[in-house]
Amino acid sequence: MEALGIEYLSAVLKSAGHQATLVYRPALFANYRVRIPGLETLLGGRLQDTVSEILAKSPDLLAFTVNISNMYNVVKLIRLVRQKSRVPIVVGGPMATSSAEFFLKHDLGDFVVIGEGEDAFLELVDALDSGRDPSRIRNLWFKRQEGVIRNPARPFVTDLDQIPFPDRTLYQEHGAVFGIIMAGRGCPFSCSYCFSGTGFRRTAPNPRHYYRIRDPLKVVQEASEAKTRYKVRWFHFMDDIFPVKRSWLETFFEAWKRDVNRPFDIYMAPIRMDRSLVRKLADAGCRHVNIGLQSAVPRIYRDLMGRRFKLEDVVALVRDLSANGITVAVENIIGVPTETRKEMLESMEWTVKHLPQAFVYTYKYVPLPGTPMAALAARVSGQDPETWLETLMEQPVDYRGTTFFVHPESDLANNIQDLEKVIGYIPESLRRRVLEKPSRTLKFVLKPAALVTTLWGANINWLPSYLLFYESQIGRLLGRRIKRH
Repeated sequence: MEALGIEYLSAVLKSAGHQATLVYRPALFANYRVRIPGLETLLGGRLQDTVSEILAKSPDLLAFTVNISNMYNVVKLIRLVRQKSRVPIVVGGPMATSSAEFFLKHDLGDFVVIGEGEDAFLELVDALDSGRDPSRIRNLWFKRQEGVIRNPARPFVTDLDQIPFPDRTLYQEHGAVFGIIMAGRGCPFSCSYCFSGTGFRRTAPNPRHYYRIRDPLKVVQEASEAKTRYKVRWFHFMDDIFPVKRSWLETFFEAWKRDVNRPFDIYMAPIRMDRSLVRKLADAGCRHVNIGLQSAVPRIYRDLMGRRFKLEDVVALVRDLSANGITVAVENIIGVPTETRKEMLESMEWTVKHLPQAFVYTYKYVPLPGTPMAALAARVSGQDPETWLETLMEQPVDYRGTTFFVHPESDLANNIQDLEKVIGYIPESLRRRVLEKPSRTLKFVLKPAALVTTLWGANINWLPSYLLFYESQIGRLLGRRIKRH
């Protein structure tokens, strides 16, 4: 999938006269939205081929963005590269930021960029290119004989409009421009399970400036150029929370409809929105909204997660969005530390009963290093977070599949996740019995139905992009194999 952070880094490098290229390995049928193991193996390609492609370009520097879902493959790539080359490697992203010492200790990079990376990455490339010592670059950590050098952090960039538009040519040549875009950076909330609102916020000396919003006209200008140059048909706003300030929205809606006029989807907080703004949101082209409910149990969402919202506001928001033709996906997290069996069932039942218009998407809790909830998970489980990181190096982990945090009620959590899309169709009197002890036959029948509903429901906003992407990628891979033979 198109990675916006990589595109921003490339844009900054190229604007300073450097060269940047992308070695692209598509995760065909191997991500949490579309996972089909057989086709993943057939079409995903071998990591050794990716390493050969990397080294054939004779790079002066390799850069990897690491998150919890791709860490397993990134680690394997770095190790394979290390067997054949000592080209300098820099890592960044959420996992590198939260666990910089771990990456350096295990020789998973020569440099680690902490937090937002545009300025630090450019200074590092400038220094390496000119032969200067990079030891005083803020946001940069690295290892020397005397130990790990931990340079101080730089402030967050407060004016996002000074950063060049992301360089989508990186993905254009691979047929993989999805239309990913952001209206801002950061999040106004500090939920205990989320690295963005807790860990990333603390990476700079000005945490109050973590949540920043771009000029709405600049956002529209970027989208308009992407529509024309890259033929984007649908835009996906990947902001943690889409802006909700009325004056910003009013300007954005008018300009988007005039200059872009393409459908888009967004992430929203579970808060009430004025009905007139909901109507304008739909009229501007919004076709799908993801809402992070996470739990409907006050002890979980309020006391444990630190989230401040009212359940009645969530009901009103989903109702109003649906009434205006906007599909809604509600996201829940299940299996958080100290969550009881009763609370898992209570949250699921409330969601099904009060949000019948929404598609429910259930994620297994995965402890994110550097978050308060991960510290709680370590305490209640008696596990060492260092072992979690070691697990991430040896097996793939994602929110829809394997998690290294084993909840005492993991069987129930698995059943709820497996049957999330069909729970609402099970008679209420039978619901708990089915979820607590589903027969193998019933699960065999219901799970395919849940999969079909998942693909159509929570992914409906991604279908146009995915269809074009898979068509182009499968054609490219088949073309390469025909050439080889």
